[in-house]
Amino acid sequence: MSTPHRTTPGEWRDGLEETLESFDETGGHRVLSRVFDELGVEDALSLVVLPYLHDVGERWSAGSIGVAQEHFASHVLRSRLFVLMEADERAEGIAPDSCRNPELRKSVGAVTSLVRPGLTTRAVMRAVGQPYERLGSTYRFCARSASDAKVLVTVRFSRAGRVTGLRA
Repeated sequence: MSTPHRTTPGEWRDGLEETLESFDETGGHRVLSRVFDELGVEDALSLVVLPYLHDVGERWSAGSIGVAQEHFASHVLRSRLFVLMEADERAEGIAPDSCRNPELRKSVGAVTSLVRPGLTTRAVMRAVGQPYERLGSTYRFCARSASDAKVLVTVRFSRAGRVTGLRA
């Protein structure tokens, strides 16, 4: 009786290389689903995803893949990690993004009173929900006013992840 072959982290990385660097998004997501199912999030990230990203950067730097391949692979991985992050936040009771869910929008006044200097990113999300956009130390949320159903609110955070400013 033989034991079934267990896929190694190197083989998973090879699968990502084969699919993502040939612009096969569906195939890349298929590999990622199997990796996360088999290894769990922590091991998948430390043994497969992060080493693969490092390898992609090395191959791009050496000129063995083009910038489009590097950007494509990074984009697919970033989008997949974003989905995982959102699922984790929702499990903590953080409301979904109000830009995509207009019925969840708070008034601009409510947002400005809830988001105070010094709050952490998690505290802000518990107060107003998931951001519509996360760009470095800037998050964007949607609110509403009496005259506008969609008002973008920008929250800036320090390197330590604490609110330094808010603009509506």
